[in-house]
Parts: sequence; C-alpha cells; structure tokens
Amino acid sequence: MLETGGAVDCAPTTGATAALGARGATVPVTLTGSGFTQTGTSVTVQGGGVTVSNVVATSDTTITATFTILSTTTTGSRTVRVTNPNAQTATRTFTVN
Repeated sequence: MLETGGAVDCAPTTGATAALGARGATVPVTLTGSGFTQTGTSVTVQGGGVTVSNVVATSDTTITATFTILSTTTTGSRTVRVTNPNAQTATRTFTVN
C-alpha cells in the first residue's frame, strides 16, 4: 500500500508494488510483507540518485525507511530491493518523477 509519499508492499518471496517520488524530495516509505527481522533485513535502491536511510524493521511484516532523491538525478525507474538475512529478496520499481 502507498503511504505518505510512497510505500512499497514487499514480501521477499512474493514481490512489491511500485512507488514514486519527485526529484529533490525526501520520501518516507513503508514496506510490508513477511519475514523481516530487526537485524539483517536491508533495503537498497538501484539505478543511482536515490539513497536509503533510517531503515527500521518495526515488526516481522513492516519496514520503514526514508528515500532521499537527488534534485539532479535523472527521472525514471529505479529498482527497490529488500533482502532478508536468509538471502530471500524482492524487487520492484520506484519511479523518480
């Protein structure tokens, strides 16, 4: 479900839905799924121009994070990857507009 500027519904074994954010924005993101742990679950955004910070697994089904999008980054799709400690991953698209 999308929340507060962008969220990704993500279960490392089943996938995620797309989210978006504007160049120059700081976007709070909520990821939902299953199997998340307070230590060892990571979130990355591939493709450049977006950094991830404040990653917290608030439960085994929810992660919160902050995506900071450079004002100079190119618009378009980025791949969001959630990785559990057991190496299960899910990827979906985050769009910079």
